[in-house]
Amino acid sequence: MFKALLLSSLFHGFTPTGSHHARYEARLDSIGIEQVFLLRPFYDENVFTVEDDLILAGILDLKRLPETGPIDGCKKINKGLISSGGFMVFTCEKLLPHQPISKHKKAFKRYSSALLKDGWRRLPESTEGDRTFVRSDGLGCEANLNLRLWKDRSMNEPARPATQRNAHRQIVFMAKFYDEACERYYPIAEALASEE
Repeated sequence: MFKALLLSSLFHGFTPTGSHHARYEARLDSIGIEQVFLLRPFYDENVFTVEDDLILAGILDLKRLPETGPIDGCKKINKGLISSGGFMVFTCEKLLPHQPISKHKKAFKRYSSALLKDGWRRLPESTEGDRTFVRSDGLGCEANLNLRLWKDRSMNEPARPATQRNAHRQIVFMAKFYDEACERYYPIAEALASEE
């Protein structure tokens, strides 16, 4: 017994791997840490990361307001082809549940102001709850953006009775690209629409 202990202490670092080294995630613990705790972050769908801080990242790149988020039917980004040529990509932002309904229209106006500061021009045919903007990227592509205050229905959500009007708290963003110079944005639209 004493001889086995002596030999094991002499050859402690030279025994076959796995006999005295711990393993974690199929990797060898060669420096003797042994106890490893893998932490998994807590996920709450109403808490967003820095990557989630932009609306239509790569196309619109509009900073999200703290009172709205991509929740419920607004989790999905959609894309489609335009019959006259070109494509569109659209999504929505929803007022977060703890926000009073009175902030819905205020958030819409703040998004409208943010677009103007970001170089979008508001077209004269815009109305109070349905605003149209246009912006050139300097490379020949002129994008159109429609910003709508949706208070009577919801995108990607089941229909609700008229008594639940406060449940309709969405602001819809629809970007349209018509020219051939805008084709470079189509792969971005595809990538955004494919995200789950």
